[in-house]
Order: sequence, then structure tokens, then C-alpha cells
Amino acid sequence: MFEKILVPLDGSEHSIKALEVAVQIALRFNGKITLIHVYSISSFAISATPVQEFIEVTRKDGADILADGEKRVKAEGVHVETLLLEGVAELIINDKQEWWGTEIGIETGSPELAKKVMPAKVRPFQPEQWPEVVKTATGIMTDNNLVPACTLITGLPQETEDDVVKTMELMDDLKDFKSLIVPLFFVPLGRLKDEDWFTMEQMSDLQMELLIKCLKHDIYWAKVIMKSYFKGKWYSRILSLLHWLFVKIVERKAKSVYNIPLKIESPRMGAKI
Repeated sequence: MFEKILVPLDGSEHSIKALEVAVQIALRFNGKITLIHVYSISSFAISATPVQEFIEVTRKDGADILADGEKRVKAEGVHVETLLLEGVAELIINDKQEWWGTEIGIETGSPELAKKVMPAKVRPFQPEQWPEVVKTATGIMTDNNLVPACTLITGLPQETEDDVVKTMELMDDLKDFKSLIVPLFFVPLGRLKDEDWFTMEQMSDLQMELLIKCLKHDIYWAKVIMKSYFKGKWYSRILSLLHWLFVKIVERKAKSVYNIPLKIESPRMGAKI
């Protein structure tokens, strides 16, 4: 009945607890345990040196997790094997699931600003590598059908016009990336809790241009994402229509208030939609 027991391990408290339960089952039914750890790799990232370094660290972490699990199981006298595998979608996404979502904090495209206000976020990389890390990560997400809602923060302490320009340049590089990119105003939290809030009255023309660039990106991709999100649902026609109307309202509001062209260019082909 329980001759072969597969236990995914990620080093978390929950996975260790699952391993303990699996050991008890194996002892009772004379079963064998296979421990598995999966780390992701992207064909997009093969030539990216920073990502190669990160993959090596990730692979070693996975091997250490398996070694610890193997030691625990052997101590109980249970036969155990280990598997360290590459990939994400092939193992954790249902074959029928076309995409999945998450929230990602990009925050800035400026290496200098990343170095000043979020040096820990870019680790194990250097702040100078941040834009390249972000672009490479988009390849990994695309390979695994991950459609994220990303955040940018404008009005960060010590942010200069050059920092805003660097973030806008990163936005240009991400135009083909299926995602929503949401700009946020700086809120004083954590190590920056003593800084002042950023308000709309403080916004420069360049920062407004960044927000508009994000809005154009989101209006285009929201329409694409909606088609996937409601695909195959019995209520798809009703909700698709409601969401389409919502996007059109946002589009028209953007035109009237911020003088953004009503027709948004497709980031892929430059076509009007």
C-alpha cells in the first residue's frame, strides 16, 4: 500500500513535518521514501552570468536540504533515495493550468537607487546587476507561464531624475513581458520609517511620464490576461464584458485627464488596439 512514498522538501517547517509523518508511515508499512527538491532554471537564463551564479547557489541549497532530509530518514532505519531536479511548471503546475500568478516587487530600475535604499533585496547579486536580474527573471517567469503583478515605487528617498529615467528604460525593456506593472508612491516603512511620505503634489513631469508608461503597459496586457483568466468559464462572457468595460473606462479617463492617446500601442507589434 505505501511501498513508495514521495516527499517534496523545501527546507520549510511544513516539509519537515511532512517528512516526519512519511517516516512513520514507512516504518509501519515497510515503505521506501524518495525525497525530491526542485529548483527552477530557464533557457533564457543560461547565458546570464549573475543568474548562473544564483542557480549554483540554489542547486547547492537544494542538495543541502536533501542531505539533511536523507540523514533524518536513515537515522530511523528507513530506505531513502533523493532527487534534485530542475524545473517548475513540469512538476508543480497542473497540465490544464495555462498560467499562474504572483506579486513581484521590482521597485526601481536604477542600480544606484537600489544600492541606497534596498541593498539587501538584490542579494546575492550586486546592485549594479539589478536591471539585468529583473530582465532575466522575466524570462524565467515567461518560461513557466507565470503572470505577475509587479510593483514599482516612485518618490523613494534620494531618488533623482536619472533614477526615474533608469526605471523608464527598464519599463521599455519589459514591454513584451506579460504582466501588470503597478506604480506606487513611497510609504515610510521599515528602515525608512522616518522619511516623509511621497504625495502627488511632489510629483515631477518625469515621474508622471513613468506612471503613464506603466498605465499604457497595463491597459494592453490587462486585455490579454483577461482572455486567459476567463477562458473555459461558464460566466466568461459576462465577466469578460464587465472587465473590458472597466478597462475602457480607465482608458478614456487617462485620455481626458492625462492626455494619453486612447489607442494604446501593442508592445509586441506597435499595432493599435
